[in-house]
Amino acid sequence: MQLYLFTDTYLRKISKISLMPCGQDNYGAFLWYLQLKNDLIHHLSKMRTLYDFDCKQNINGVALPGALEKKYPNAGKKWGWFWIFPSKSLSVDPRTQKVRRHHTHPASVQRTFKTAVREASITKIVSAYTLRHSFATHLLEN
Repeated sequence: MQLYLFTDTYLRKISKISLMPCGQDNYGAFLWYLQLKNDLIHHLSKMRTLYDFDCKQNINGVALPGALEKKYPNAGKKWGWFWIFPSKSLSVDPRTQKVRRHHTHPASVQRTFKTAVREASITKIVSAYTLRHSFATHLLEN
């Protein structure tokens, strides 16, 4: 059975999902997937607003890897190359000296995670890596 969700044109890639019959054990995971998908669509729509703002300000696009920037000079300005988790501020690209918006720095994610752990009053020593490891272990158990 197919379920088609119609969204904005820039979200085409995640506008169709397949529904497969599943047992009661998998139903909660399926609902979690749908919620995560909706959260992702919402997040991408906010990032699209930021992307549109950057385009109107004529800010250089994403720095492309290797020789792609020379081969396709305008590709980095397209929505498909924009960061899913962009930095809040602009910075100078050390290679090209162009002002660009880069991705969120991993240290920023770690600081945010550490703050959330402290606010949740978790007394164990945890990190983003601990979360990743426990999630992978949980997947192996099921």
